[in-house]
Amino acid sequence: MRHRSFLPHVSVVLLTCFSSTTQAQSNVTLYGVLDVGLTYISNVSGKKVFEETSDEATSSRVGLKGVEDLGGGLSALFALEMRPSINSGTIYSPFWNRASYVGLGSTTYGTLTLGRQFDFMKYSLPIDSGGLIQGSTVEGYDGFASNKPGAPPAVDNHASVAIYDNSAKWDVTVGPWSGGLMYGLGRDNNHDSMYAAYLKYVKNGLQLGAGWTRDNFTTSVFANEVYSIRANYTIGSFLILANYSQGKEIAFPGSKATARPFELAVIYTLRPDILVGGGMGWARDTNRAGANATITQPFIGGRYLLSKRTYLFASASRNHSSDPAVIPSTVGVPGGAASSSTTASQLAVHMGIVTTF
Repeated sequence: MRHRSFLPHVSVVLLTCFSSTTQAQSNVTLYGVLDVGLTYISNVSGKKVFEETSDEATSSRVGLKGVEDLGGGLSALFALEMRPSINSGTIYSPFWNRASYVGLGSTTYGTLTLGRQFDFMKYSLPIDSGGLIQGSTVEGYDGFASNKPGAPPAVDNHASVAIYDNSAKWDVTVGPWSGGLMYGLGRDNNHDSMYAAYLKYVKNGLQLGAGWTRDNFTTSVFANEVYSIRANYTIGSFLILANYSQGKEIAFPGSKATARPFELAVIYTLRPDILVGGGMGWARDTNRAGANATITQPFIGGRYLLSKRTYLFASASRNHSSDPAVIPSTVGVPGGAASSSTTASQLAVHMGIVTTF
């Protein structure tokens, strides 16, 4: 579920310069989110694994963002965001891996940005359980992030690492409605181009959203075409989440690989500083040859806030495949399909700490 290419060195002087800039300009912000913890996995290639991991509750990131008021409801904006590996001290490649864009914002006509950007599945649609309690352990029923021959394509990566170069993105909000369009030019019209759109409605504790993304990447670690429908409803201290997605691999002629995940979860705010929840993921997945298997994955999790900026987290998931010869069993652990179980099931337990600045 993660890209593992790294830059070998990072300049401390560079971050020092960024800090000086933020002090000199009030419209520029240096920010970060850092996630690190421990993970137990019951079966990885036939062995138990206990390891230190990062990016389990959320993706670690350090960035710069700025807004300049141009008057008349118009503003200029930018964002530069990188992804550090907390365990090794290196940086994922390219340097501004998560975002690098510039644009204009209007209070009337919305925001238009150009550069390297996420599609709408990441921040624009209602959240799924991965954003609150389940973290990255959704891959097992959402497809696979690694290029395992014949595996169903990863749907969840469109909510985590689907970032498109040379893209134009327009987003607007009118009353309870918001929507957007996105186009990625790619290397040329026939290679690495993409299209995306979304629509969302928010009112009185209810959030409904639908999104679509299509690209023609042939070396992608996520589905080429994804549809997603999500719903959230807040009632008292409870948050109810439901979502259905379908991801297809269309860049390879004749491929029938498809992932069809459905998730239902409930999150409960026990106290202002304690969040707990649980749910179930199901999927009817098809591999490239057209064979099917059903995936189930119950999960529980929680967060304990130590302060406004720091919290502890814990989660557990058990993935089961009805036919591991067709679709192997794996939760969203580092390595994706390469870290699948030798049996029909795999259990993963995560615990760790997240801090922000």
